[in-house]
Amino acid sequence: MAIAVPRLADAEPILAGQLGGRSTLSDDREYRFWHWRYDGAATSRFWSARARTGSCTACPPEVPGPSITLIGLRMSVRSAERAHTQWGSVVGGARADDRDGTLVYRWPGSAVRIAVAIDPHRDQGPLCLEYSSRRHVALAAVAHPVLGAVFRRLPTG
Repeated sequence: MAIAVPRLADAEPILAGQLGGRSTLSDDREYRFWHWRYDGAATSRFWSARARTGSCTACPPEVPGPSITLIGLRMSVRSAERAHTQWGSVVGGARADDRDGTLVYRWPGSAVRIAVAIDPHRDQGPLCLEYSSRRHVALAAVAHPVLGAVFRRLPTG
């Protein structure tokens, strides 16, 4: 999963300190990319526009303890058929439905999944990133002020 943030330095305390991610940093001419690995082999990628004068000098932070397990993205769409065309036919996900009617797509070798809630009356798009953790994680169930994403904790196990 990839998320753009205005400044990577602002995201680092949350990604490492709160979520327990382990990082690598890379650069190209226009963007800085920070790859974060979590338990279960899930990764996320954060990027920001490169400063015109700066070079990439950030060091990977120390990790305070066990990381979260990133489970996947939950999103809303209006049509099950269109969701299956995109996530099943085009992207090649294997579908398994949850008990509540949510469509769930997984890919061999990937630790994350896409959960698609069908609601013809709701705006389409991402709802949250779902995770589990055996330790306390201080994240409210609202859009994070730095990361911009909503994080929703699921039960472990």
